[in-house]
Amino acid sequence: MGLRQIRKHGLALNGWLVLDKPVGLRSTVAVARVQSLLRARKCGHAGTLDPAAEGLLPLALGSATKTVSYAMDGTKVYDMVVRWGERSTTDDSEGEVEASSVARPSRDAIESLLPEFTGEIVQRPPRFSALRVGGKRAYALARQGEEVCLQPRKVRIFCIRLVEVLDKDKARFSVEAGKGAYMRAIARDLGERLGCFGRLQSLRRSKVGTFTEQHAVSLEKLEALFDRRQAASEASENSEVSEVSEDSEVSEVPLLYDETLSRLGELLLPVESALGAMPRLTLEPWEQQQFCRGLGVLFAQPEQQERLALAGGGSASHCSSGDSMAVFSSNARLLGVGSLLQGRLKALRLFVAKPQALSESQRGKDRARSSFKNVRKNVAPPQNSL
Repeated sequence: MGLRQIRKHGLALNGWLVLDKPVGLRSTVAVARVQSLLRARKCGHAGTLDPAAEGLLPLALGSATKTVSYAMDGTKVYDMVVRWGERSTTDDSEGEVEASSVARPSRDAIESLLPEFTGEIVQRPPRFSALRVGGKRAYALARQGEEVCLQPRKVRIFCIRLVEVLDKDKARFSVEAGKGAYMRAIARDLGERLGCFGRLQSLRRSKVGTFTEQHAVSLEKLEALFDRRQAASEASENSEVSEVSEDSEVSEVPLLYDETLSRLGELLLPVESALGAMPRLTLEPWEQQQFCRGLGVLFAQPEQQERLALAGGGSASHCSSGDSMAVFSSNARLLGVGSLLQGRLKALRLFVAKPQALSESQRGKDRARSSFKNVRKNVAPPQNSL
């Protein structure tokens, strides 16, 4: 692929980039800006952050987009400040105040209420949310003045803790929540239960699944890393590209790709980062063929049991309960997510295209090689006859 195609289709970057999104930027705009900076072919995010919120926005590049659902299922950690005495149309500081109260809660009243917001709770999403109603986003309907009625739904709050009372009007909380929980709704419902109204004043997300603030990079740093290269590239495109031969284009492509990877460095995390602590199993070539074709792979040989034991942290029984595991090829490429049921590994989600079929002779050679390894392990060493 030449430079013209790179400019048109982008670079085939694969992995995760954890953006520290600033306040005032929509998640979709953040994705578009990073994709433009990196010239990435494909980019998505794992969980929307409201424009008024800041913090971790994990971005999936290339094949990492196939693991987005696993990242979104991970636990999120938030630091939020709740403003007492006001209820707004958006349940945060961006909306209009529609009700107010002079009452203010005490620290004891707040802490005594928190157990009711822990565990599996029923939560009514904010009217201004990205949920769809009749095929349209709820916030789009609400902005048009239409009445939006979202059904309450169950979410899980693992922990909610009062960190400090900032003053009589504001309090800071730390929240550890599961998928789909709205912090704006928690602020609103806390105020209603305390009889004083409440809305979200500020919000920062500090953890998404396995991604933490240690992995994060600011948009300013990314712009500093890539703006100069992009400006030079655009200048070259405007002045010289018409005179560049196809051969010189091809020679520039690896430089462009390698330079991008070099500048990203450790900021670009592996595709499998989203899978967290999921057990990891490595397959032999002939097993890869069956797994990637959606066929079950029987794990009955001693050598296979050893690999299962390694994946299960020392015990093959840890991988026999039907739990998901990350499946890799012999050259450490992530193939997909599988589950072991009744001794047979089956694919739950594939991240690679179906391979061409191995010939019967090659399949036989692979099995023979695996069996030979088992025989060599089980054969006792020869005794010295002297």
